[in-house]
Amino acid sequence: MKQKNQFGDFDILARLSEKGWAFEGEYQNAHAKGTFICPSGHRMLASWCAVKHGFFCKACQDKMVGEKVSKYLAGTEWHIVGVRNGVITIQCNDGHDYVARYVANIRKKIERHPRCSGCDEKSYADNIRSVFEESGWSMLEDYKRYHRPILCECPNGHRQMKAPSGFLGGKGCQKCAGLCRRTRQEVEKEFSDLGWRLVGEYVNTSTPVECMCPMGHAVKKSIDCIRISPVGCVVCSGQTPVHPLKKRERRNERVKNWRKWSPLILERDGHKCVICGSSDGVNAHHLNSYHRSVDERYDVENGATLCFRHHGSPFNRFRGSFHVVFGFMNNTKEQFEEYRKMCLSGDVRIYDGILQQR
Repeated sequence: MKQKNQFGDFDILARLSEKGWAFEGEYQNAHAKGTFICPSGHRMLASWCAVKHGFFCKACQDKMVGEKVSKYLAGTEWHIVGVRNGVITIQCNDGHDYVARYVANIRKKIERHPRCSGCDEKSYADNIRSVFEESGWSMLEDYKRYHRPILCECPNGHRQMKAPSGFLGGKGCQKCAGLCRRTRQEVEKEFSDLGWRLVGEYVNTSTPVECMCPMGHAVKKSIDCIRISPVGCVVCSGQTPVHPLKKRERRNERVKNWRKWSPLILERDGHKCVICGSSDGVNAHHLNSYHRSVDERYDVENGATLCFRHHGSPFNRFRGSFHVVFGFMNNTKEQFEEYRKMCLSGDVRIYDGILQQR
């Protein structure tokens, strides 16, 4: 079995015998894998290129690592279980395993934290159980983690999931304190006391649920809203529940119509306020309000150009502006004419850019 390189022919078996290795089977080429036998008698699959460049036997290396780790563990509560493909497994006297990839990790473990974390956790779990028992509680499950809930029972016999962190932090039994999740019968009783009837599946106090108002209208409303306003049915108040997709369609249509209507009002008035003649921040104002007069929403005769100081908005509430004086809904032409007279007569004046009323 010979191989040729730039220095000439050489015998591979002779090279292997010098290293203490042997070869089984039929040799093909330097890159084809074959069965090699290390000096310790371990068989492995490798190529001649890997062996001649210092390929080592993994079984021999695991054995060397095991001997080295055994020296570190001498005189401690740990003993080595085994080393396989470089993964080291050690075990304490109570049977808790610790797995590491490198010998340095084992050395740091022994030097810095010689105690077994599993044993420490077991003793900590016993301390937690004793604290529960001193308070009259009983743990029905084994301790898992500090913040992980476990099944326990309070002194009054109420079973619930409670984390040791919450218990040690002072949290008691929710059922004894009346803070537990209520049954459907209790929720239905509260609805009926307010004149409503629960229909859908109850989730919590803030989530809207299908229910029937005192007048028999099927709506979605949370118990918190009913507590604040027991007569707050949207159908009874003249409103119609709208699907969210329908709301988006209506909004897009309203914005589209507004963009057509507003420039017509501004162009008619010369982009100047009809009260003070200012062209600073002008916008179109509905004489009869948008909410009240549905038919006149986009009528050119139902609009007037106002500057942002005289107009006002929920975000720019200038003292003395129209919407601050007469509100933001259900406005009329009569109110606008009255406001214009107030401005012309001097009842509303501008000081330093802020409207003030006498």
